[in-house]
Amino acid sequence: MSLNRKCILIIGIPVFSLFLLIGLGRWALGTLSDDLNDIVTNQFSGLIEKQILPLITDDMLPLINTDIPQLQELQASIKAMMEADRDITQAAIAEKMSLVASEPGEIKAAQEASRLSIEETRANMEKASAKFDTEETQALYSRFTERFDHWKAKSQRVFVLANTPGKLRFARKASDTGSAFKAFTEVRGTIGELQAIQENRIQQAIARIDSKKTHINNQEHLIESNRRQVFAIGTTTRKNASRMTRLFFAIGLLSAAVALGVAWYVARLITGPVNRVVDGLRDIAEGDGDLTTRLEVTSRDEVGELSRWFNTFIGQLQDMIRQINGNAGTLLSASSGLSGLSHEMSTDTEAMSGKSTTVAGAADEMSTHFTAIAATMEQTAANIAMIAAATEEMTGSLGEIARNSEEASQATGMAVTQANSASTQVEELGTSAEEIGKVVETITDISEQTKLLALNATIEAARAGDAGKGFAVVASEIKELAELTARATQEIREKIETNQRSAAGTVRDINEINTSIHNVNEMVGAIAAAVEEQSATTREIAENVNQAAQGVDDVNTNIAQNATVAGEIATDISEVNQLIGEVATRSARVNTGTADQTRSAEELKLLVGKFRV
Repeated sequence: MSLNRKCILIIGIPVFSLFLLIGLGRWALGTLSDDLNDIVTNQFSGLIEKQILPLITDDMLPLINTDIPQLQELQASIKAMMEADRDITQAAIAEKMSLVASEPGEIKAAQEASRLSIEETRANMEKASAKFDTEETQALYSRFTERFDHWKAKSQRVFVLANTPGKLRFARKASDTGSAFKAFTEVRGTIGELQAIQENRIQQAIARIDSKKTHINNQEHLIESNRRQVFAIGTTTRKNASRMTRLFFAIGLLSAAVALGVAWYVARLITGPVNRVVDGLRDIAEGDGDLTTRLEVTSRDEVGELSRWFNTFIGQLQDMIRQINGNAGTLLSASSGLSGLSHEMSTDTEAMSGKSTTVAGAADEMSTHFTAIAATMEQTAANIAMIAAATEEMTGSLGEIARNSEEASQATGMAVTQANSASTQVEELGTSAEEIGKVVETITDISEQTKLLALNATIEAARAGDAGKGFAVVASEIKELAELTARATQEIREKIETNQRSAAGTVRDINEINTSIHNVNEMVGAIAAAVEEQSATTREIAENVNQAAQGVDDVNTNIAQNATVAGEIATDISEVNQLIGEVATRSARVNTGTADQTRSAEELKLLVGKFRV
């Protein structure tokens, strides 16, 4: 191997180590970036899921399963009480009709209509009492039952008096201002109190629903804000890691390029003068023996010393040849010159022996370094095996997260179904309220027409004079009854409008809740998709780690081979040192045999004549 290649090899080994460090650094930065991505995408997603599930189970599901059904039951109770109020009013109208009836059959028909209205009133109040679940409402309902039975008896007494000759005046008094009228007023007042209590409970239920909806919206905004902040930090960190990886790789390549350039330049500085020395010696040995050739000394290092000593050697050789050529017959001079030459050879061999010893020590040290590197690579292989095991555990955790996301998606699907059902029921309740409103409008029209009839009857009674006084009394009763009906229908209309507004607000709230549940469902689906993607990435990382482990084993094998070769080099250099010792011994023998050169003086003179001095 040439000296140039040896110099390049000496620099190439550190450059190769530099490339190896660059590769390990890039791999380490990539691993850190992947770990960060796993923490942000997988571990943080699990935390988000833990925040979403309590929101669904503690807030959304109780809202759908408890609060909204309770609101619907309260609204149904109010509807039943409104119908009971309508029925009891119709019973009172039938009672008034019996007072103006002229035939027993008309009185009997009015009494039958009153009985049916009373039964419907009782049935509607029993239906409404299903939601009288407080002590106050239960006490009022008990009071209503007592007052209702009392009014029923008084009303039936009015019918008996109306059907008894000569008792009509007492029946009218009882119905207009007497016991029947007072009992009727007390019953309606009790129904009104129950309606007011239930309406207050509806407002409280709506307030609870609004509060829970606000809490759900705030939690959703908080979760979304945290998710955005963490993902933004993860994105920034990954960008920084990527930028540092590129910078590290660029600096490594630049350092390697500079190292190779320096190696090439140093090799040129060393091999250039050495090649000139070799060329000069070759020219002297193979050419015409020109001893006037000199090398240019361009440095003050060992290479410059080599050139200077070469020039000195050639100068001395030139002088020697000149002396030998001038006085070739003098055997003593020739023997002395030969003895000096052999002495210098012995010195040079000793110097060569010292250099070879130094080189042998360096080779031993290089073998030791290779052994240490091999131990480090074995530790690296063990670390990579631990990384592979951790990657397998990570894959199992990702599978568990995927299953939890699927269960959360099923829970939100059930919540959407229940919310849709509740919205449909509330809309049906609003439709029923509209139908009741139409019935109330019809009753209002009847009341207005009744007022007109009463007015006409009053006018006709006035025309009839004394004969029309009784008819005038009946017309007055009908007019009062029509006004009473108008007031009752107005109250019913106002309660229906309040009920419709509450139902409309409930529908809007349920729709907003449904939208929130859909958003949560989409978030859970996105988490499941991200978990699946990260699971695939983790499997790829496991495969890459296994490949890296195989590569480390190959590098470890190559380093062991290099250590063996370094040991062999040290052995070879030791053998060279022994050969140099033998050369020194032989130089000493040459020094003792200078006397034999005297016989070759003539031949030496002829040979010296070949050199140009």
